[in-house]
Amino acid sequence: NAELGAAQLSFATITFLVWAIGLGMFLCPIVPGTAVYLFAGVVLGAQAQLPGSVGFWAGMVFGSCACSVAKMMACMLQYLIGYFAG
Repeated sequence: NAELGAAQLSFATITFLVWAIGLGMFLCPIVPGTAVYLFAGVVLGAQAQLPGSVGFWAGMVFGSCACSVAKMMACMLQYLIGYFAG
């Protein structure tokens, strides 16, 4: 979180990165879903509390939405991989 804060990335950029990393984590069958939600909560919760950001509760809403969308897309992609792999 200190590195992300020092990088001066916008909250939207960090949310996109959390979504992309979460999608990759959900696509790996070994990774449990709680790790993805915990990762998003820790990263976005801390970044949302920085001065000039959206606030903690809005950060949690964005994190929940990003993880939910990533989970649904990962399920769809796993289905498509299996479908086209035969």
